Amino acid sequence: GGFSLEEADEGIRLGKFDFVAFGQLFISNPDLVERAKNGYQLNRNIDWGTAFYGDSKGYTDYVKYQVPKNVLSELIKPVKLNDLFLPNRITMSAMDRVRTPAPYIPTELNAKYYA
Repeated sequence: GGFSLEEADEGIRLGKFDFVAFGQLFISNPDLVERAKNGYQLNRNIDWGTAFYGDSKGYTDYVKYQVPKNVLSELIKPVKLNDLFLPNRITMSAMDRVRTPAPYIPTELNAKYYA
């Protein structure tokens, strides 16, 4: 218990555990999965005086993260083009041809840098 999202992620990556259960973070972040997935700021302010006392006050009344209006949400939506699945709609244009010798096939350096 008491793991941060970063500690939990690292533990799973290292094979220490398969999943992590969160309690306190879920109380003040009812959208914890979305916050973790999108890197949104966590609400760490829990009203312990009301958290476990019978009604919604301090237990189920925490507000979900409000995405700022300036977020370009269409750009970060996934897209499927024929057999190709892209996790977002942002790609890099083919600028690396000037660093690629004839016949202009990407080199190991291109692959390493842009991976």
